[in-house]
Amino acid sequence: MNDMEKREIVVGKEGDYKINDPYVSRYHAKIIYAGDDIFIEDLDSKNGTFVNGLHIKRKKVTLSDTIILGKEFVLNLDKLRQQLPMSDEDFRQAFLALKKVYENYSEEKIKIQSEGQGKMMLKRSLPMVIPGLLMIVATTFLGTSAAIVGSALSVVIMIAGIIWASRDVAKIPIRLAELREQFLWDYACPNCKREFGERPWELLRRQGKCPYCQREFKIVE
Repeated sequence: MNDMEKREIVVGKEGDYKINDPYVSRYHAKIIYAGDDIFIEDLDSKNGTFVNGLHIKRKKVTLSDTIILGKEFVLNLDKLRQQLPMSDEDFRQAFLALKKVYENYSEEKIKIQSEGQGKMMLKRSLPMVIPGLLMIVATTFLGTSAAIVGSALSVVIMIAGIIWASRDVAKIPIRLAELREQFLWDYACPNCKREFGERPWELLRRQGKCPYCQREFKIVE
């Protein structure tokens, strides 16, 4: 078994995973995750460690086994696994996945901003373009009386168009804010969970480590 794949966590009142139970020792037991295998080792606890009702010193276990520390504390191995620090390889893969998160955010941000600019231009041009076009069409093909009707219709269309464009333009800041909020949640250090903000992924890669917890990404060039 590769040592890089072997991770351990001590459980107890003062262990890596703290348990507040009167019958659990300060450093009660050690859980060892070695690849897909899980082992539990009692650390000379006062009240013992039990697997499926049997007192043990060290034993290979599975997620379906019932593990009791002391007299009654039930240890959830699946939940405990989530407390482990990520392996170097898992951390590297999680960091690599952030590249796509950053790229998707950048693309969607530009898309929303472009839509906003287009609708703003439409909003500004409607009052000038639509009345003129309708007047030309009405006068040319339908005569003077129809031109009056066309003028009235053009005003209605213009107002409706402005309202439509204005409502969509007003939504742009909200969409951008929602996009950024989700991005900041997703674009964070896989280890310490602190947000990277809008730092470019390539900049982080060149720096080679998290600016907060200092854990190295170990990206091979």
